[in-house]
Amino acid sequence: MPKPTQKSGVYIFVAVCFFELCAIVFLASVVWKRMTPVFSINPIREEEIDVKKSSGLNYFYEPKPNMNIEVRQPWLTGPVRYTINADSLNERFNYTLAKGEKTYRIIALGDSFTFGLYVNTKENWPELLEDELNRHTCGSVRKFEVINLGVYGYDIEYSIERYRLRGQKYRPDMVLWFFNDSDVNNRSEKNEEYKALYLSEIRSGKLQRSVGILNRLANDRIMKETTDQQRRTYAVDLFSRFRKLYAGPLVTFSLVNDDELKNHVLNRVVQQDGGVRYYHDFDTGYTSTQTPGFSLYPNDIHPSKKGHAEIMRLLFEKLKSDKAVPCL
Repeated sequence: MPKPTQKSGVYIFVAVCFFELCAIVFLASVVWKRMTPVFSINPIREEEIDVKKSSGLNYFYEPKPNMNIEVRQPWLTGPVRYTINADSLNERFNYTLAKGEKTYRIIALGDSFTFGLYVNTKENWPELLEDELNRHTCGSVRKFEVINLGVYGYDIEYSIERYRLRGQKYRPDMVLWFFNDSDVNNRSEKNEEYKALYLSEIRSGKLQRSVGILNRLANDRIMKETTDQQRRTYAVDLFSRFRKLYAGPLVTFSLVNDDELKNHVLNRVVQQDGGVRYYHDFDTGYTSTQTPGFSLYPNDIHPSKKGHAEIMRLLFEKLKSDKAVPCL
C-alpha cells in the first residue's frame, strides 16, 4: 500500500476543516432559529378564499364554504385542520337562521386570533366557549351558540362587513369582539391594494425585494400616510357604523393592554355607548402572547391550543363576574 504523500495529507486536513466548518455553521443556524422569533405571515392561499367587491371594498375576502383545510408548518407538532361550514365559517356545525326556543346566540368577531389560526377548529376559543357555556344552562336558556366569524388578516372594517354579510341574519343576543393591538392601525383594504402594487413592482424588477415582505411594506406605507389622530377618528367612526347594524350587547377585549391607540379608541366607544364593555384587564397573568406555552412563540405569535383555552377561561370568568350572560 503506497504511503500518503505530504500533499495528500494537506488535502485531507483541508477537507476535515471544511466539514467541521459546515457542521459549526449548521449548528449555529439551528441555535439562532430557536432563539430568534420568526413571526409568520397569515397564509392566505388563493384556492381557499373568495375575493369579491362588497360595499365599496375591492379586496374583501372570505373563506370558501364547505372546505376541509389542512395546514402544515415545520414547527407544528402535526397537521392542523379547519372545517369551513356552508356559511364560510370556521365551525364544527352549520347553524340554522332561526334560533331554537330558549337559545342564546353569540357572534364572535375578530382576525386570526378569533379564527383560530394554527389550531384545529374544535380548539379555537369560540368553540371552547360554546362548550363551556353549555355546561351552565338554566331554565331561561337551554342552549348556547357561539358562532365564529373571525377571519385571518381582518381589520375593523372587514370585520364589520363580515358581520353584515354573515352575522346579522343570525340575530345574535350578544357580540364578542377580540381585538389585537394592530387592529386599529391595520387597514385591510389599503393593505391589499398596496401589496398588489408592490408585487407588481417586484415582478417587473423595479423593486428588488422578496414577496415575503409585502405585508411589512404595505403596513409601513399606511403608517406613513396617516397620523394617530386620523386612525383614531377612523376607528371610532367605524364603530358607529357597526352599531347601526347591531345595537345589542357588545363585549370588546384584548390580550395586552399596552397599546395607547387601541385603548383610546375602545375607551372612547365605551364612553359613547352604554351597551359596550371593554375588558382592558382581560390578560390577568398573561401580559404578553410571548408567555411560554400561551402562543406558538418563538415561531409564531398566534395562540396555541393552550392559549385558546386560556383565552376562553379568562373571558368566561369576566362574563360570569359581570353577569353579562344569562345563567352565569
